[in-house]
Amino acid sequence: KLDTPLSQATTPSLEALKAFSLGRKTIVKTGDFAAAAPFMQRATELDPNFATAYASLGVCYANLGETTLAAKNLRMAFGLRQKMSERERLYVEAEYYKTSLGDLQKARQPYELWAQTYPQDGLPRGNLALIYGGLGQYDKNLEESLEALRLSPGEPLKYSNLSEAYLFLNRVQEAQSTVREALTQKLDSPDLRLSLYTLAFLQGDEEGMQRQVAWANGKSGVEDVFLANEADTAAFSGKLVKAREFTRRAVTSAVQAQEKETAAGYKAVGALREALVYNATQARKLALAALIRSKGRDAQYAAALAL
Repeated sequence: KLDTPLSQATTPSLEALKAFSLGRKTIVKTGDFAAAAPFMQRATELDPNFATAYASLGVCYANLGETTLAAKNLRMAFGLRQKMSERERLYVEAEYYKTSLGDLQKARQPYELWAQTYPQDGLPRGNLALIYGGLGQYDKNLEESLEALRLSPGEPLKYSNLSEAYLFLNRVQEAQSTVREALTQKLDSPDLRLSLYTLAFLQGDEEGMQRQVAWANGKSGVEDVFLANEADTAAFSGKLVKAREFTRRAVTSAVQAQEKETAAGYKAVGALREALVYNATQARKLALAALIRSKGRDAQYAAALAL
C-alpha cells in the first residue's frame, strides 16, 4: 500500500520493520544518509532490540562524520547479534570491526564470507570495495566496485564509489564517464555530486564546482560537506581568508544539522591548515576549540596533527 518493499531484517515489530525499510530505501535510492538516519532511529525506538537497525543507524552516523554516535550504535548492534539471521549477523560484525574499531582487516572477513554465501548480493561487494580502498589496495577496490555495480545497477552510491575507485588509479576520464552514466539514468545523490565537484576541481572548472555547491545549498547534512570542500579548494589556491570563511560556514551548517562532531572536525582541519602555513597561534586556538566541542576520533586526529 505504501510502495515500500520490506527489507529482510529480524524484528517482531511490523512498525519498526516499516521504518527500517524506509531508511534502507532512502539510502539505496538517494544515498542520503542524513535523510535515512531518522527512520533508523525510529526503528530502534519501536524495537529496542532491533540489532540491524542499530547497525544501519551507526553506518548513517559514520557517513555523516559522527564517529562517536556511530560506534555507540554499532556496539549496541554487536551485543544483540545472536538474535538475527546469518546475513544480518555478518553485516553487524563487519561494520562493528570496520566503523567502531577501525580494524579493516578483521572487517574484511565477514564481508568476504557474505559475498561467497550470497553471490548475487551487491552490498558486501560494495563494502569490500570501500575496505580495499582504505587499505590502499586500489586494483581490488576497482574490481569489487565494478562487481557491486553489476549486481546493484540502480544504486547511486555504487556509481560514486566506482568513480572514486577510478580516481584512486588516476583514471579521471573513466571516473567522469561513470558519474555521467548515473546522471543519464536519472540517479542522483550527495556522493555523486561530490564526485562531480572533485572532478571539476581536478580539471580547474570553477563553474562546475559552483554548480554542485549550489545544488547542496540549504540541504541539511549535505551543505556542510560542500562548504568544507570549498574551504580546501580556497586554501589550495592560497586564498586563506576565504578558506577560513568557508570553514566557519561549514561549522555553522553542521551545527544546524545537529552534527556536533562533524563541526568539531571542520575546526580541527582548519587548525591543521593554519599550522601548515605557520600560523601557530590561530592553529592552537582552533585545535583546542575543536577538542572542547568533541572528543570524537576524527576531531582528535586532526587536532593532534595540528598541535
